Amino acid sequence: MGAVASMFSRSESSLLCRLCFLPGLALVLAGTAVAGMQPDGPEEAVIERTEEYISSLNQLLALYQNKAGSAERVLEQRTELYGSGLISKREFEASRRSFEEAQGRIEDIRGRIVACGILINEARLAQELSKDHGQDRPLEGAVVFHTGPMLWKLSDISLVEDFYVKHFGVPLPVSALGQTELHSRMGFDHHDAVDVALHPDSSEGLELMEFLRTSGISFIAFRAALPGSATGAHIHIGHPSARIAVATTPSSPLADRPGS
Repeated sequence: MGAVASMFSRSESSLLCRLCFLPGLALVLAGTAVAGMQPDGPEEAVIERTEEYISSLNQLLALYQNKAGSAERVLEQRTELYGSGLISKREFEASRRSFEEAQGRIEDIRGRIVACGILINEARLAQELSKDHGQDRPLEGAVVFHTGPMLWKLSDISLVEDFYVKHFGVPLPVSALGQTELHSRMGFDHHDAVDVALHPDSSEGLELMEFLRTSGISFIAFRAALPGSATGAHIHIGHPSARIAVATTPSSPLADRPGS
């Protein structure tokens, strides 16, 4: 904590310390393991905890964005001074490292916010599926299920990763691999699944889904944020949570269809 707090002013450090006591924020600052997964509790509780965590992350993000701006200005000044031979390489490199560290933390926090949005969307799906909507189909067009014959296990993600790298030349943008600390802390079952941060209707998303279909791999495609969610479009690969699994039956209006 001291190494992190030293990057901020006294007032900023005070705010950072208060944030650390908010639920789940320790995930950002410490890699502490979570002992066992909590039960897949009521979706509303999962959503509420995750939204509180997002609020905490946004506050921390603002701190690091401020610090990155200051570090960038210092780096610009020292780049000029170093080019003129007025400061040592060590001083220049220290400034560069400070800026890169702040930028790295910003990207990490943004990634966690994306993962939270995805988790909320999956919890919303389980919540919506538990309701009786009568003739209404509020999820139709927003979510598509595909149930493949492959007996999926988490290690099979290597097949998907190999396809993606060979096809697009970049790593598969995985936002959650299996049961992450985030899922455990928020009480959501994700132990045998992978979330990919791709919009299903993007060219990459469409080709990935076609590969999953032809490979017999089950997936859920979230095309849009569900009611009450701001973000969350992604592709969930593998088994759904127990509360969502009922919707993967062939008779479901959400089942995958040709051209979906």
